[in-house]
Amino acid sequence: MVQIIFLIVVIKVNMLAKKGRHLMRNHGDEIEVLKLMAISDPDPKIQKKKRQAITDNLRNREGQRSTDSKKCIGNEDDMTKHALAKHALSIIPKFVHTSKEFQQNILPRLRNDEISHIVKQDPLIIAYGCRLLKKKKEKRSRKLICSKMRDLAKLLKLVREKKFEIIQLQNLIDPKYYECFIESVKIMSGFNEETGHVEVVSIPARIRPEILGCIDILFTNTIMDQYKSTALKDHIKNKLTEFKLLLEANWQWEVSSNAEKTRKRNLMTKAQVMPLEKDIEEVMIKIHELEEKYYDDLKKDVTNVNYENLCEVTIAHIILLDRKRSGDVSEAELQYYLNRKTDNIPPQVLEILDKNQKQAISDLDIF
Repeated sequence: MVQIIFLIVVIKVNMLAKKGRHLMRNHGDEIEVLKLMAISDPDPKIQKKKRQAITDNLRNREGQRSTDSKKCIGNEDDMTKHALAKHALSIIPKFVHTSKEFQQNILPRLRNDEISHIVKQDPLIIAYGCRLLKKKKEKRSRKLICSKMRDLAKLLKLVREKKFEIIQLQNLIDPKYYECFIESVKIMSGFNEETGHVEVVSIPARIRPEILGCIDILFTNTIMDQYKSTALKDHIKNKLTEFKLLLEANWQWEVSSNAEKTRKRNLMTKAQVMPLEKDIEEVMIKIHELEEKYYDDLKKDVTNVNYENLCEVTIAHIILLDRKRSGDVSEAELQYYLNRKTDNIPPQVLEILDKNQKQAISDLDIF
């Protein structure tokens, strides 16, 4: 009986020792672990109680994250908008501080897939999204913020397939993983080593500022962290500085220049289809008919469908007149039209115009 008790005690001591070594080796720069290792009290019971409180908190957090990961996949399709926003907030790591605006306007817009799940579970990607939201408050920028966070999540997913020890994005920002980072960016952009052709030319131009933004966040967090020692702070800042220098010195030689060459080549070789004047005239006549029809429908019955129909045909009218993209026109605000320039056209310009063009000036007002 004594031997059994002794064996249980030895096993328990070994498990605690392994747990301590794991925390120091893999999580030595985290705030909770530093707090745990810094606990000291003359009374052993009080010291044990304080340590137990921190370890229980860590264990509960890990269990909660594991449970949320299982619940979250394939469960968001049947949720209402309010429930989806609440669910998106629930699976954010507990140690990430997000604004209420970010929780309500950005997270619910992420689609239900593996990439979005990576976004919600990575504290650095969430912090980068919060930082973007501080600068881009416009409603039209929400989709852009989601897209940038998904870029980082796709990169992290590719890196994880090559380096299993990389769990979070901040683990990637290390000089020893620079080559793996470059290879993953090349895969994302569809880079051909033999020809230098790049399939997705926008990827290099997007990834570079996104990674530099994440480096700035890590710099800020390291400097402001009160629990890290000066030596540890210097070590982290040196790694970030070296990675940033590698990125800025070699980026154009790795993939950026080839992407720009491919973009210009595609632009020069892209066929431009010019519509016939008769076709434009027929389309404009049809648009005028639809505008009058949808306007009358909206006057008779004010519904969302009638209003959307009138908006769509109006956007089509503006695109034909001013050659704007549909996305730009749909996001134009009423104040832009109300504050448009109404200066008279100079006489020397009017002399050059023919009769139809002069008539169009009096009938149309393009902003």
